[in-house]
Amino acid sequence: MELRNSISYTAADQMVRMRGGDPTVWDSRARTKAVEIDSNNETHVSVCRGKVQTTYYSQEQTNGARAVPQGQESGLHHRRQG
Repeated sequence: MELRNSISYTAADQMVRMRGGDPTVWDSRARTKAVEIDSNNETHVSVCRGKVQTTYYSQEQTNGARAVPQGQESGLHHRRQG
């Protein structure tokens, strides 16, 4: 099964759907990559499928600093690479 590299957003349910490439979501506590990610902008809940990889950051490891990519604000972020 081949997935196309795509991203779509529907305002009715505030869902961002990312397929293929290297979709990633992150916040100040963790970063998750998967083949497919459905992320709700209202609830800040993401459902990830296929080769899911998550990295958690502890406050101890980051000396209490936010663990988000440089130049990004806090909150839930989306990115599709590919």
